[in-house]
Amino acid sequence: MKKFRFLLFVVILGSIPFLQSCLDDDDDSDHYSLAIATLKINQGKDYYLLLDDNSKILPSDTSAIHSYKIKDGQRVLINYTVININEDLYGYNYSVRLNSISDVLTKKVIELNPANADSIGDDNIEPVNIWIGSKYLNIEFQMLGSNVKPHMVNLVSNVTPKEPEDGYASLEFRHNFNGDDPTRLYSGIVSFDLEQLAPANNATLKGLKLRVKTISSGEKFYKITFNRTVTPTAKGVEKMGHTDFKIEVQ
Repeated sequence: MKKFRFLLFVVILGSIPFLQSCLDDDDDSDHYSLAIATLKINQGKDYYLLLDDNSKILPSDTSAIHSYKIKDGQRVLINYTVININEDLYGYNYSVRLNSISDVLTKKVIELNPANADSIGDDNIEPVNIWIGSKYLNIEFQMLGSNVKPHMVNLVSNVTPKEPEDGYASLEFRHNFNGDDPTRLYSGIVSFDLEQLAPANNATLKGLKLRVKTISSGEKFYKITFNRTVTPTAKGVEKMGHTDFKIEVQ
């Protein structure tokens, strides 16, 4: 099982999922935005960035990240400045200068069973932001540790009925701090590939129920309800569009 080491962000992530900031309104060169995206390789080494709202970004200037290794399908946190949105960009929404790029830990949902229960653990962890983007459940979190021993985070399905009776799939955000000393507070982000539980892949699922053993309040349950929008196509066929959501703490 892949281990996750602490990742302490220099940039404090504020209003996720709309991670946009502006340094100076009077100087366009200083405008930047923050976003989580998925790397997509076209041909050879050519690639683009796909945002969770399906916007396609062309990285025209990558001089600041020349040593970064591109991996198809990698989830990343990017800091970028828009260069062009007016000219014909051959299917891209806009071209950008990439100021920085960092990998975002990405994992699949796993089934909890007696064989893996000990390694998955159930230690305290604090969700700061939870949101649905494309087929991913994204969680910004905080946890206590000393940055000496590796921690693990997972999204697990304790019971996975094919058709949840109440229309909500039951999941748990689990943390194993591996006996580390809880001396400091660390922050991180993880993206979980929901696959068949993603709104676009499951038309009948109403949402998710997420259990978390929090630092501040102990066991909590987050009810995430999908609010689907439907877009008609030119031929009159309805197509599932962007999925909004609401979260209730139970």
